[in-house]
Amino acid sequence: DDNERTKEIRMRKVLSVLVLAALVAAGCANGDDSKTPSEPALVVKITMLDNKYEPSQVTVPKGREVTFEFTNQGTVAHEALVGDEQAQMDHAQEMMSSTSTDSGDMGGMHHSGAGSAITVKPGKSDSITTTFDKAGTFLIGCHVPLHYEQGMKATVKVS
Repeated sequence: DDNERTKEIRMRKVLSVLVLAALVAAGCANGDDSKTPSEPALVVKITMLDNKYEPSQVTVPKGREVTFEFTNQGTVAHEALVGDEQAQMDHAQEMMSSTSTDSGDMGGMHHSGAGSAITVKPGKSDSITTTFDKAGTFLIGCHVPLHYEQGMKATVKVS
């Protein structure tokens, strides 16, 4: 009877060690995955000045959540739209068709169809969080009348 009890205790210890080893291995595998949901977003700070962004070029990793934090240090409201060249052109067309007569506060300008666009008033901050699923070059653009045309854009390289 004592022999069988000793065997049972040993078997339970072996099973406990195996279960613990499996849990540790699973935890380590999740920690090595660069797309783990618990990984915080990469924060990229961008200053909005009158007719330019600083920095004007950033590089971010593909598949990682990125938060662009915009601070407007300019004298007028600025916009930030994150997207490819086609998204910038589409949004510019939408802004030109706006019925707003007060471009200073972008009264009639809205961002429908642009999932990654914000408007930031002077002295204020706002952010856009996005994940780039493919490598390539994207843009951040301000489509307040004439700002984009005067160079208020930044390049986002996704690698």
